[in-house]
Amino acid sequence: MKKAGFWIIILLLCLAGAFYYFRDKAPVAPTTDSTVTHPGSKPEIQGTVTFPGGGSPKTIDVEIARSAYEHSKGLMDRTSMPHNQGMLFIFDDMSPRSFWMRNTRISLDIIFVDDQYKVVSIRKNAVPMSEESLPSEGPAKYVIEVNAGFSDFYNIRPGDSLSFRIP
Repeated sequence: MKKAGFWIIILLLCLAGAFYYFRDKAPVAPTTDSTVTHPGSKPEIQGTVTFPGGGSPKTIDVEIARSAYEHSKGLMDRTSMPHNQGMLFIFDDMSPRSFWMRNTRISLDIIFVDDQYKVVSIRKNAVPMSEESLPSEGPAKYVIEVNAGFSDFYNIRPGDSLSFRIP
């Protein structure tokens, strides 16, 4: 009886280890959404975001991530992004947000924005490929990813008001 209990414990430990190892490796279902970009394809620009830029406004073109799939994919697997482009994540509600850099090969500034288009907080120079959680410092409805250094170069600060043009 003691032998059987020992093997049951070993089996449970193996199952727990397998679950832990494979928990984030589940395949993502393919999508038929034509706005999703894939490695090697040209990003589809879908709108603009204008930053105050310390007195001289700066407008960038953005891809828009609206679906859960697009939110999870983000800028993963990109090797570069033009300085005048970014990605705008649109969520249904105001909530604390947290991003990571898993499979993201370029360093980014992550700008969290509320439902009044005001910057809530900025995570600067996010480390490529890191799985560290990068949370907002308050509830946000929008998140903008731009190249690292963008927010310092254009003097973007929490409290700044932005404007969006989203068709």
